[in-house]
Amino acid sequence: KGHLVAVIDLYEDEEPELLLCYNNTCHFQKLAGTSPSSTEFDFHWNTIPSCIVCAFPYILAFTSDSMEIRLIINGNLVQHTTMPRLTLICSKNDIFFATTAPEFFQTRAERLHVDHRIDRDPSISPPSSPHLSPESRPFRLYRISLTALSGLIAPCDRRCPTPSPEPSVGTPDSAVEKPKPYLLSAEPARGLSRSCSSSPTPQPSTN
Repeated sequence: KGHLVAVIDLYEDEEPELLLCYNNTCHFQKLAGTSPSSTEFDFHWNTIPSCIVCAFPYILAFTSDSMEIRLIINGNLVQHTTMPRLTLICSKNDIFFATTAPEFFQTRAERLHVDHRIDRDPSISPPSSPHLSPESRPFRLYRISLTALSGLIAPCDRRCPTPSPEPSVGTPDSAVEKPKPYLLSAEPARGLSRSCSSSPTPQPSTN
């Protein structure tokens, strides 16, 4: 049975494109293309995502315990990170998500210790510490800047003045005309060539 995850509208040079995500599959298609074979393709996530975020040139998939980043243009995997109890909060301006604090990640030694305690007789086992319970471990909030993902970096505020030449010997300091420093300015940030927006998922009508 197909499970629709997200429908995302993409625009490149005013040409509409569609990204349809269902189960662990994403289907990319240019709606104005003439040759279907060259304007559409499929790629697959490692696991079925619960939500999708588009930040060109990347697309991010969130599950309950992992985050996966791929390229929109070809679906190639960029990064896959395991994060216990991962929850996406919002992605309107920047991406905010919460996960278990890294210092409380369960290590292999802790898993072996827990398995060993389970094998013992519970009547002689001491009460478990509340800090060992996954539900009691604290969360950490994280932010991913959409500007950083898209490659838009703010202009550098650092000023680099041109060095002044040494005054000639025998000339009073007051008579030497000191050149004004020239400030180097960074190139202005370029705008994105694509825009992303999510379309609402239509609800099936009942007759």
